[in-house]
Amino acid sequence: MLVRKNSLKKKGYILTEALIAFAITVMMLLMLYHVMLSLVILEENKREIVMIRREMYENKQEEN
Repeated sequence: MLVRKNSLKKKGYILTEALIAFAITVMMLLMLYHVMLSLVILEENKREIVMIRREMYENKQEEN
């Protein structure tokens, strides 16, 4: 009886550790995804700013 309880406790600890490790891994992957998404959005914003500057420059050239 005691052996079974101990083995169940060990299995419970192992399961808990596995769940914690899995949760940490999922959180890390979500953080990585968030960072990559932010970088992509920043890159798109840079391109839009460059395009807007070009349009403004072209408009100035046309006015002069």
